[in-house]
Amino acid sequence: MENARPAAPVECLVGPDCEHGALALLVAVPSEQRVNKADDIAEAYAVEVGYDIPSGCIVWGKYHGKWVANVSARWIVSRFIEGASGMLHNESCGGDDWWKGCNAVMELVSIQR
Repeated sequence: MENARPAAPVECLVGPDCEHGALALLVAVPSEQRVNKADDIAEAYAVEVGYDIPSGCIVWGKYHGKWVANVSARWIVSRFIEGASGMLHNESCGGDDWWKGCNAVMELVSIQR
């Protein structure tokens, strides 16, 4: 292919320093989903879990290249709910698309470190 463009470099996502637990989830948010600044969607999210953390986890958000603890988790929670709802709907209604919901959750979780 003569006119093929070189692939864009992939930035390695490095999570926050976890001092209280272990990193359970690390995911980048697609830039097209962060266009509206009023939506308060981070560049990336990380979830640190541990028994010594009040409520069991810290949700980190990456803003302007810096990790901030205990940010709004609306974006990441909505993705889990969307996937889980698809799974439950198709299971209870006899649909064949149960795996679409599962795949949505797996895509979110599989982008880990």
